[in-house]
Parts: sequence; structure tokens; C-alpha cells
Amino acid sequence: MTTRTFTVSGMHCEGCESSIETGLRRLDGVRDVTADHRAQTVRVSFDERRLDPAHLAERLERIGFAPVAHPGR
Repeated sequence: MTTRTFTVSGMHCEGCESSIETGLRRLDGVRDVTADHRAQTVRVSFDERRLDPAHLAERLERIGFAPVAHPGR
């Protein structure tokens, strides 16, 4: 299990957090997601054998939020 924290722009409220958490949890291999609109961060725990950070960043963009930190961090 790997955990990555993304800095994400565009989150303004708890509804944004919920959209991100729901969208990322749908990916096969994601174990846990915590979005924090105040800190503009998303912390994701996932199985690195099934999923890589680039896929997480792509999903964030499809949901409508731009990751501003490198997904490898």
C-alpha cells in the first residue's frame, strides 16, 4: 500500500471534497481518500500494483480539479 498527497486547486467546500473522494474511490486499487478543501490537499492510499499516481492525477482532472503538485510526491 502506498500513500500520496496531492496539492489540488479549485476545492472550495465540503461538496468538492465529497466529489473528489467519491470519484477516486471508484478506481480499482484505491483503499482510502481524504480531501481537505481548506488545505487544498488530497491524500490517497492505494495499491501500487493496480494503480499508479499518474492515473490518480488524471482522475482528479476528469473530476474537475487540477493537481498542482507532482503525482510522485
